[in-house]
Amino acid sequence: MRSDSIRQQFSERIISSRHGRTARRLSRSLAAACLGISCLGLSVATAWAEPRKVILDDDGFALAQWMVIKAPDVQVLGVTTVTGDAWAKEATAMALRGVEIAGRPDLPVYTGASFPLVNTEAQTERWETLYGKLVWKGVWMKHWVEPTLQKLPPYHGRCGA
Repeated sequence: MRSDSIRQQFSERIISSRHGRTARRLSRSLAAACLGISCLGLSVATAWAEPRKVILDDDGFALAQWMVIKAPDVQVLGVTTVTGDAWAKEATAMALRGVEIAGRPDLPVYTGASFPLVNTEAQTERWETLYGKLVWKGVWMKHWVEPTLQKLPPYHGRCGA
């Protein structure tokens, strides 16, 4: 019987040492995997560390554009303006003043199309005749559709065109 108990103790030691080796192998594999993932994370973080290149294209200049210019992870290449809610020259003047206030007078500002590329004033009026009044018409705004205390925006369109 003594030999049976010795044999059982011996086999338990072998099994526990096998489990120990397996556990050590598992922990080494897990450590290697964590190291690999962290290295991958560092390489992804350095790839994201490069600033995104952006061109701002809008019909005005406001807080959103200022925030993009001030963002540390964005490189603004320039600002372009078009006619939309304001005429292109007014939008360009706003953009020039905005980049100056943002402390980036080095940013180039370009004026785009003077007239909307899609709809003319006559097409907008025709659309209103067919489908109903538009609440906001951008540069073609002559009067408010609904009663309001707001001042009418300046109209710069061509009358009768």
